[in-house]
Amino acid sequence: MMLKNELDAFIRKFAVFCEEKFNIQAPEQIDDHVPLEQIFEFDSLVLTMYVIQLEETFNIRVPDEEIIRLGNYSVSRLLNYIENRQAAVKG
Repeated sequence: MMLKNELDAFIRKFAVFCEEKFNIQAPEQIDDHVPLEQIFEFDSLVLTMYVIQLEETFNIRVPDEEIIRLGNYSVSRLLNYIENRQAAVKG
């Protein structure tokens, strides 16, 4: 549950970032089952910033071959992805 709260805070923070830097308006409530690329209108720059901030916030490494796929993830799927990446680091 703590990770879900951290992810929700990350998504809200990223929404503010997108609005300020790219003039992308995210909805007030983000449906946990909608792909994030639909919410944040990912282009290559926004997706890159998203992945960098995700890696820094959750102390994970996203392999290059997974970056585009990650943009298609919903919040609920992203939560599972982060849990798995963190578990892999702890090994």
